[in-house]
Amino acid sequence: MRQRRYAEAVSFAEKEANAQNSEFWYTQLSLALKRMGDTAGAIENARKALMIAPRNSYALLAYADALSSAGRTSEALSAYEEAARDTATADRAQEGVFQCLAAQKNWTAVLERLTQGNDGRDYPYWRIRALGSLGRTDEAIGICEEQLKSTPGDSKILWALVELEITRDGLEQVMRRYERIAKIPSRPPVYTEIYASLCRRAGISEKAIAQYEKLEMKTTAPGIVRKKAFALAKTGKEDEAIPLFEELLRADPRDMYVNASYVSACRRKGLLNRAWKTYHDLIGQFPDEKTLLGRLKKISKELEQNPPVSGNKDDAPPQ
Repeated sequence: MRQRRYAEAVSFAEKEANAQNSEFWYTQLSLALKRMGDTAGAIENARKALMIAPRNSYALLAYADALSSAGRTSEALSAYEEAARDTATADRAQEGVFQCLAAQKNWTAVLERLTQGNDGRDYPYWRIRALGSLGRTDEAIGICEEQLKSTPGDSKILWALVELEITRDGLEQVMRRYERIAKIPSRPPVYTEIYASLCRRAGISEKAIAQYEKLEMKTTAPGIVRKKAFALAKTGKEDEAIPLFEELLRADPRDMYVNASYVSACRRKGLLNRAWKTYHDLIGQFPDEKTLLGRLKKISKELEQNPPVSGNKDDAPPQ
């Protein structure tokens, strides 16, 4: 699973589950199927685990996660609430409860849940989200500032704070503020990432790209490469964006936004033949990812209708 070899994980877990009729292995099978995007299979196998052990909180979590991925938020909420009764899974399940309530935009229920004690656990991020969504911006900002005193690099709280500040002060003023902060060497890289994101939002793509390039020297996080690729493509620098998109697809071929942007960039540069070859290679690397075959067929059809301008046989995809 850690190596993203999900098909092998599914095969192994399925073999063990069938051999042992074990709730543990049906739960693992559910988790692996969910990572592959097979939510129906994930739900089915989590149910099998629960048929064997109805009170197993880890199976309940897997069931709730699968339901949530399938968009069945109300059912997922009930499963998360049941899993939250077990101390072993309470914290993870409570996060799931908040995610479901947020998806339903039921922010009043989030606040009510936060006042119930939660066995001494606090969830400041969700309190901030709820207050901000209910228009209580100053209260939410106050909690952000209090949290950041003890954990100044907490990225979730920082991103929440930025959105609240934009609501209160406007994008331009917030962007200037984070430009100054990002220049301070002692600040964590997340401040540079925030400034880059604000530049993108303001339509200043060149500045955003410069910030992402600074970040690349400090971190290897794929999220930075992803944002830089989108910024490059938006500014007409497809020649630089295309190799980054390919790198991202080799890490996660299911990312639909990267897929769409990659093909569009190749189309604009007249490099659909390159896209064909990339997807051909990805199918070899990820044979169980069925969406890749669909993308390959679509590109093949487009190339048949609009062959490469050069007329060079080497530019066309193999038959």
